[in-house]
Amino acid sequence: MKPYYVLAFLLVGCALLTATRPDSLKTYTLQPIAVVADLPGQSIGTAELVPIVQGEEGLSLSLRDYVSGIPGLSATTGTKDESSIRIRGFRKTDLKVMIDGRPLTSGYFGNVDLNNILGSDISGVMIVKGPSSSLYGVGTLGGTLNLLTRPGSEHSLFRLGLGMKRNNTNLIELSSGGDFGSWAYKLSASRSHTDGFVLSDAFEQTAFENGGPRNNASKTAYNLQASLEREFGLANRLGFSIGYNNQDRKKVPASIYEQRYRVYDDWYRSYSTLNGVFYLGDELSLLGSVYLDSSYDQYLEYNDPAYQVLSLDSKMDSRSLGINPRLVWNASPSLVVNTGFRMENHNSKRKDNAGYLNWKHSSLNTGNVFLTADYDYSTKIRINSSLGLSVYDLGKSLDLIPEPAINLSYGSSAASLTLSGGINSASPTMRQLFSTNTGNPELSPQRAFKTELSGKSNLNLNGMNLHLEATLFLNRINDLIDLYQGRYENIYSYESHGAELSILASFGAVWETSLDYAWLDYELKDGYILTESPKHSIIMKNSISLPWRLSLIETSSWTGERQSADSAGYYHTLGAYWKHDLQLSRSWSKYRVYVGLENVTDEDYSLEYGYPASGLDFNAGLELSI
Repeated sequence: MKPYYVLAFLLVGCALLTATRPDSLKTYTLQPIAVVADLPGQSIGTAELVPIVQGEEGLSLSLRDYVSGIPGLSATTGTKDESSIRIRGFRKTDLKVMIDGRPLTSGYFGNVDLNNILGSDISGVMIVKGPSSSLYGVGTLGGTLNLLTRPGSEHSLFRLGLGMKRNNTNLIELSSGGDFGSWAYKLSASRSHTDGFVLSDAFEQTAFENGGPRNNASKTAYNLQASLEREFGLANRLGFSIGYNNQDRKKVPASIYEQRYRVYDDWYRSYSTLNGVFYLGDELSLLGSVYLDSSYDQYLEYNDPAYQVLSLDSKMDSRSLGINPRLVWNASPSLVVNTGFRMENHNSKRKDNAGYLNWKHSSLNTGNVFLTADYDYSTKIRINSSLGLSVYDLGKSLDLIPEPAINLSYGSSAASLTLSGGINSASPTMRQLFSTNTGNPELSPQRAFKTELSGKSNLNLNGMNLHLEATLFLNRINDLIDLYQGRYENIYSYESHGAELSILASFGAVWETSLDYAWLDYELKDGYILTESPKHSIIMKNSISLPWRLSLIETSSWTGERQSADSAGYYHTLGAYWKHDLQLSRSWSKYRVYVGLENVTDEDYSLEYGYPASGLDFNAGLELSI
């Protein structure tokens, strides 16, 4: 770690640790982040839980909306209208995305597209940006996103949700849940539709985009989910869940500098999960899950705006099958040990009328064994350690990568200082391994040595509750994969570093305010450039309780300059921008209503080069729970 990092953080740490006033709060629900105690074995680096209430900070139509606005994350939209989530500069193919601990298949291209998945049942997002525990399995090079759903016991017997935005954009949700005796269930269905988002009035027309509603951005999506759980014996539990997401025909907006006509004629995702918890004794439990996650799409390109002259017809069928048993041993009041393994088989089939006239099958096997230990050495010292061995069967080679990690924490609920470090890896995507034109089966997994130093402090100053948090990180990445002379190779190594600062304050029950700042920089090596990741970003939020039980949330965010590549691989600098949002809501016994303005100043900015974001918009919604 560079000397000025150490000096800066020692100053911050000293300031934080001098704050020793007691604070009885274990969870800080100040907006926008709740800071919670780490679950045993699940976190080595700093874990953050972002709670989500539909309509509280805007109307969310996809899972990507839920992770937007988290400090240290960049959530953009790519060339096929797919989400591009980056954590501290790590690419979308380097992240592990899960729902309730179940990994989502990343398919042939190695990306989980959160733009196309409705998230009406999501109650929070658990994010690990730094070193990840080996408990999560392979593929955690850039961090983990675990989207949490509401259990059936927390659902109303009947819930109806309605939401709308400009240009015929709307959302309908229906759900039911509850428990009866030893059983618990959950059912939910939702539909979202848009005719395309509206651009800013300041948008300058191009030869291929005339402004107003975004060209070729209409879509309709459906989501169905169900789960059933039973408790039996001595608090043993067994549960089964299924889900299905579908879009029949979805137009794909092209770059505003290109004339392309594209569409998904069919797109779906489905999953099924069987999980259980079995108590083997007073100190020993067996937890396990078996899961199948599948996706399919048919991607079409046309030569004309009437979508009549077909030039490309591509079909992609992917699925991941996994098993994850583990033993949890409460060895003593101060020591919890986890051990087990996770094995996954990833399959993909590709067929098109260009280079894949017949179905091409690709398969990749991954797995890991792990041992984690959470040890409370004293009331102030806590040690979390993780030892894992990741296995990648890349077709022609078998790679074994040790993934050790450790987390040392000193302090109390009033103030703490934490140092963590570890090794995480990610396999090549099936496209990088098996593509007919550019694939390379000799590729090695990518690796990163990640370190993180963070401090937290809680104060109560004359009735004002204050939470401070500062983090410094340093990541060394090796064997990064990219195209080189028309073929994928392990060609890049680079070092990234940065800092994150969070200040959250509440003034009684009337006003809560927060400020989050993120800085990201890197050593330029081998010509590698971090794209879609600003060097500086700021998020400010104010939550105010008004008369008549009204709640107002004001959000202002600033995103600094960042680099973005076009379809030909040339880099462009995207300008910095401010975005402001206002959201008003009111809740009473069975109802909740909300209304808001998004991008209040109608700022014209781009998510990626050639892909502008929505201009001024409104949202309104109603929820009924019985």
